[in-house]
Amino acid sequence: MDVVVDHFFDLTEFYDDQISHIHDCILDFPKLDYTKTLHLMHKEPTEKLLTALKDTSSTTEFISNLLALEQTTTALMDLTFNMISHQTNENMKLLSVVSFVFLPITFVAGVFGMNFEVFPEIHFKMVISIAWSWRLGLFRRN
Repeated sequence: MDVVVDHFFDLTEFYDDQISHIHDCILDFPKLDYTKTLHLMHKEPTEKLLTALKDTSSTTEFISNLLALEQTTTALMDLTFNMISHQTNENMKLLSVVSFVFLPITFVAGVFGMNFEVFPEIHFKMVISIAWSWRLGLFRRN
């Protein structure tokens, strides 16, 4: 029992250090690879130590420490997914702004860049303004 307790504190310190290191890495650059490590850290100490401390009388402190480690790893997995979702949302916002700028230009270039044999409106000076005004509803029909 004494050996299990001595190794337990070393093991919890090791996992605390690993969890704090992964926490810093997640905040700097979140990747899905961290979830694999966190998942292993979530399972490993609990399985080993709960079987070793199952029949002893002073297991409440040990189990509470294990539960704290388990909750921390779960929270870090959630943080990883949230950080990745936030980055994806920021990228989508940038893509929306770029699309907002370039899609109208692409539309105009596509319409007026077509090669027609007969396109009489191109020879009139105000036809583009009139067509867009009509399209936008500036001319009302009775």
